[in-house]
Amino acid sequence: MPCEYEIDLPRRLIRCRGWGSVTHAEITGMRLEFTHDPAFRPEFCQLYDFQDVTDTNMSASEVRDLASYSPFSHQARRAIVAPQNAVYGKARMFAIQREAGGGQEEVGVFRSLEEANVWLGLAH
Repeated sequence: MPCEYEIDLPRRLIRCRGWGSVTHAEITGMRLEFTHDPAFRPEFCQLYDFQDVTDTNMSASEVRDLASYSPFSHQARRAIVAPQNAVYGKARMFAIQREAGGGQEEVGVFRSLEEANVWLGLAH
């Protein structure tokens, strides 16, 4: 699976990374893994690092499906790093769908890891 996650307890952050071509099933599988991890907390922030993703290989309805559910609380911020245009577009679609669907958490989409880290308050 071209996705992995790590829970950074001191930073209260769930880092997710994808590479290559990722699918709806793979992203959903990763979400199920980290939400069942005993270290997961809904108030933690999340960083999706998609710098190495070449294609999301997802339809608009699959993006809407991903956006229809979130395990995060209103305290969380979720940042998606997507420098490639096609991936960035799908990430923006996800963020818009989360907001339109009444998502509690903030979702930001960025072209660089540095911008995302600043927005998440992780930059030093």
